[in-house]
Amino acid sequence: MDGGEVLYGAMTTSPEHSAALAKEIKPIPAAPSYFISTAGRVFRAVGASMVEVKANAHRDTRYPRVRLRVAGAWRNFRVHRIMAAVFMGEPPSPRHEVRHLNDTKTDNRLDNLA
Repeated sequence: MDGGEVLYGAMTTSPEHSAALAKEIKPIPAAPSYFISTAGRVFRAVGASMVEVKANAHRDTRYPRVRLRVAGAWRNFRVHRIMAAVFMGEPPSPRHEVRHLNDTKTDNRLDNLA
């Protein structure tokens, strides 16, 4: 495990709870084996367990970002951009931005992004 990860137990749940989790946690298409929740938390699948990848704030922008291994290389991703791409779809153009409705850069819950 990397220093920025927290191990969670195996995801064994009831069928009802599993259905709820499926709505709340989705895979990140740009980063296979990584997932993101509607609460803005990023996870990595490790066998039957999920490991949370801790976000760190960028020193200049203060937006939380995570470092994910993609195709053998480490890449930094801003959490709010992952949230928008996964739950809202890709932006129509590179000029489109994700807005935090309460203007708090660290609040990456889905219901706070537009």
